[in-house]
This record gives sequence, structure tokens and C-alpha cells, in this order.
Amino acid sequence: MKSFESRRAVLSSEKTEGRVAPVPAAPTSREAALQRMEARLNQSPRVVAQAKLSASLSGRDASAPIQRVGGPKFGLRPAEGADGSEGLVRLTAAYAAYKEQVRNQKQMARAAFTGHEGDHGAQTVYSQALAAAELTSEGLMGALGEGFTRGEDGLISHGGIAVASLLTGDDAYEEVEEEGLAQPVYKKHTLEGLSGKDYVRVHGAYLRRMAYRGITPPERKAYQEGEALRPLNDGPDARVQGQMGYTFKESGVAKERSRKPQPGDDDKERQTDLEWAQSHFNDELESFEDDEQLLSFLQTRKGVGKLLSARSTKKPITSNAGKGFSGFGEVTIDLARVPPEWIFHHYAEGGFDAGALAGLLGKDHVPGALRWEVDRANETVLRNREIVLAGIPREAVTRLKDVPSREAYDQEFRRLYAPHYREAYEALVEEATGFQEPAPEPEHIPSPQDHFTQLQARSDLNVAQARAEGRGDARARIDYIDQFLKSYPHAWTQAYEDTLSEEGDWERFDYPEAPKAPRPVSVPSMGEEPDAGVAGKDQGAVDGAAAARAFLARLVEGSRSVEDEGAQLDSGEDEPASKSQSKKGKAKAPKKQQGKKGRGKGHK
Repeated sequence: MKSFESRRAVLSSEKTEGRVAPVPAAPTSREAALQRMEARLNQSPRVVAQAKLSASLSGRDASAPIQRVGGPKFGLRPAEGADGSEGLVRLTAAYAAYKEQVRNQKQMARAAFTGHEGDHGAQTVYSQALAAAELTSEGLMGALGEGFTRGEDGLISHGGIAVASLLTGDDAYEEVEEEGLAQPVYKKHTLEGLSGKDYVRVHGAYLRRMAYRGITPPERKAYQEGEALRPLNDGPDARVQGQMGYTFKESGVAKERSRKPQPGDDDKERQTDLEWAQSHFNDELESFEDDEQLLSFLQTRKGVGKLLSARSTKKPITSNAGKGFSGFGEVTIDLARVPPEWIFHHYAEGGFDAGALAGLLGKDHVPGALRWEVDRANETVLRNREIVLAGIPREAVTRLKDVPSREAYDQEFRRLYAPHYREAYEALVEEATGFQEPAPEPEHIPSPQDHFTQLQARSDLNVAQARAEGRGDARARIDYIDQFLKSYPHAWTQAYEDTLSEEGDWERFDYPEAPKAPRPVSVPSMGEEPDAGVAGKDQGAVDGAAAARAFLARLVEGSRSVEDEGAQLDSGEDEPASKSQSKKGKAKAPKKQQGKKGRGKGHK
């Protein structure tokens, strides 16, 4: 079975061409298990029929390697006047059942694949199962049953009455307006109207707008610092030369891949991607062409950090070795904010072409080994819904999801950092203003963004830096307090005088001169104003005026006499002392005010 041929088997068949083929050996237990898995996933009547139909329509052999996911995507738009009709109701129900059937087929394939992620044969079977389990217009028409017909123009009718238009290609999508994007956004036509999901059009095919990537520690650092996410071997010079690629320790530290053989390498020394191409395809190859398709092919087969890979599904994916990609975090990518020229290849376009790649590798024919590698690359792209990018703009990353180890690092670093920050902050504020107040939580924790262990958090802590950050933030608070204390008494006196000048019940009292404003026992928080001094001045004016009005309001309520208020102020409590206060601490009788509206007793 072609899908289980190994590269070694392909090479062997080339060498023995023209000779009698040996009798095949009985399948091993592993091969037998894979055959049973394939029979369970790919040989169900519906899947086989759909695969053969799709193959016949596209003109390819049904056993040929899968080149792309499913057939052309389609949309549906209700016909005019079809709302509520029997045909539309039946179409809607049949389409929902068809989608559920395909969804279940994918879930079954995923469940069977789980636990075999690193097995090449299982990967092939899973890729073929995914390719078969796709929504197609032909599959929909088969699910509708009797009574439905489809005209050449795509019009679906039921009992001779138009129900809906089946739209294919660009007609299935409609562009929607949204500003500030790198490329247009589309929605698909559905029986309920335009779809809730967004799409982008890349290389003639439509992709879901949102994609996902398991990131490396350097990419996390770049994201947190507002930089674009770039491959480690970025740039045209690095891309055309041979590279080993990198692995990352649990701590996040990058290390170039070792040449020592790894499990499953058949005791062969590991190679750069250029050495691999030389040994497999062309031993005279000196460097690579800086070509999007060739580099995407190398990314899929060797992954040495020249490009970045993302996926269109939220579900986790695995490498050909069965390993995950999200050990250091995951980002969500808005492809509408990625320039089209940054997207080199994706799962929904035609697969890699062995002939074109052979020419880029300096060959005038397709070596058998290359054909096998291309088939494997296309299977991988399909299985992982892969999108290959030159980089990811910072503005295209809409979310970072950290792994537990990074969250534990942040917690430990903050636990160690915060006490030094707070101590320095509180000491400087008290020294400069006389206020004892708790320091706020530090908004910015200057920890390395590419470390992942608690041990690193302890060694990364810089006590002097933490104290310097605390003092720096305290200076803004001190400026706020200074300006608050300057504006507060002015506003207090002004509000006192302005309130007395207003008509009202003030005439019942013998008013003193405006007393000295009290010193507030506390100062409110700064809020979000970027200029601390301006914010303090404004808040001081607001609070001072409010305190003066509250002071006078208590007089109107009759809760205290003017003399009692003066005595309270004289005693140093929370209200201001009167200027008419005697040196012995007793309040003098208030003087009558003359000549100002609302200030003299009996004024009318």
C-alpha cells in the first residue's frame, strides 16, 4: 500500500527496477495494526465513495497522495421567496445532519490517531481520513436525497421550486469592511446569512482568519517587548545556508541541535538541512534558492528555524516525531493583520510540486527520494492544517497563553521582587511628604521574558533594580501629593467664601473670617492621569472645595455653633483652625462681616 511505503522502500524499488520483485514478507504486528486502523477510518462506505468521487472530479487517482484538504469550499444562499418553504426547511436540516456526520468522522479519526502521533504510517492514515472527512458540494447533494436537484448554475430546487443557490469559489464569500488591516476579510454565505467566522484569501484559497502557534522563548520575549515574531535563522543569508536548527531546554535556553544520533535516527549523525538535501537529492548542491515553496518544504520536513509554522485549528498538533509545539506558550494570530507576502504556504492551496522543487534543487528530473519526501510534507501540512510564514507582526498577535511553568516563574519573581520595591517606595514617600501609606503593587515587573523555571526567577532577581524601580515610582507619587497639598487650601478658602456669598440660610449666623484650611489626613490615589503633578493639583482643588462646603453645611444643619466649630479647630482635630483664635487656644467671638453680599448679619 503506497501510503505505508518508507523512503528506504522507494530507493530500494529504484535500485531493483527491471528485476523480479521479491515476495513481500508477512506484515509485522505494527503494520497489521495500521492496516486495521486504515480500514476502520478510510474504508467506511461513505468515506470511500466520497474519496472516489472527489478523485474522479479532480482527475487524479484515488490512491494518489493527498495534495490539499477536501475539494473546493462552498456556500449557500437561500433563494428569493424561499423563506419558510418545505424545501428550505428540509435543506437546512439535511445540511446540519451532513455537517454533524463529517464532524463525527473527524472525531473518530482523531481518537484513533491519539497515542500513535509519532508513527509515520498512522500519520498517513490520519491525513487521508481528514482529507476524506471534508464538506463538499457533492457530499451535500448526496445527503439531500430524493426530491432535490441542482442545476448547472448551482441552483438547488425541491419539487421544482428554487430553494437555494450553491455557491463555489469566490462567489461563496463576501468581503466585509474593516479598517486597519493588512488584507481584506471575508464571510461565507450560509442559509442563515453571512457566517460568524471570518476568512482571509491567500494564494487563491480561503483560510480562517484566526491561526495559532506554539511559540519559542525568543518569540515570547519579542512579543512582550512589542517586536515582531521572527525565526531564529531569519534573513535571506541564513535561509540559503545549511542550518542545524535549535532545541530549547526546560529553562527556555536555546541550544543548537546536536549532530549526535537521536532515538529513531538509525545511529546516523544528524545533518543540516543543506547536507540532508545533498545526501538525498543532489550532492552538488552548494546552497538553497531563496524561494518561498522550497523554504516552506524545508520548514515542513526539517524545521531548522528559517520560517515559522502556524495552524488553523485550535486543537493541539504534533510533529512527525509525535511531539507537541506549545511547550513555551501559544499565541493567537489574526491573519488579516499579516501582510500576504509574509504567508509562504498553507494547507488549503495545492500541495508541494515535486517537479518544481527538483528544479530548485538543481535536478532535471524528480529523484524517487524527493517524491517520497514531498508526499510526506503534503501529508504533514494537511494533518496539522499548517500555515508557513516568514514572520508574524506584533499587531497580528491578539493573545498570548502562557504555560504553567512561566506562570510559576512570574509568581516567584513577583514574590521576591515586590518587598524590595515596596520598602523603597514607602520610605521615600514618608521622607518627602510625612505621609505613611502603603506602596501600590508594582505595575511593571522587569523580569526576563524568556525564562521558565522558579530557580531562574531566584537568580534573575536584582534587588538594586527593584529598589530603584520603587523609588522611581515614588517620585511620581510625591509630585502628586505636593501639588495636592498646594491646591487644597486655596480651593478650601475660595469655596468657603463663595458659599457664604450665596443667598440662603447663612444669614442666621454670625460668620467668622475664612479660617485656615486643614491639612488632609490622607491623600487619594493618583488615578490614570499620566502627569502626576497636574492630577494632584486638580484633585486637591476638588477635595478642598468639597471639604469647605461640608464644613459650612454642618453649620446650616445646626449640629454645631460657630464657636463650637472654632473650638474643635483649635483643638487640632480634623477641621481647620480659625484665624480669630486666641494665642491661649480659645476661640474669639467671630467678627461681623460688612459690605459683602450675604456676609453681614441682617443683610437683605
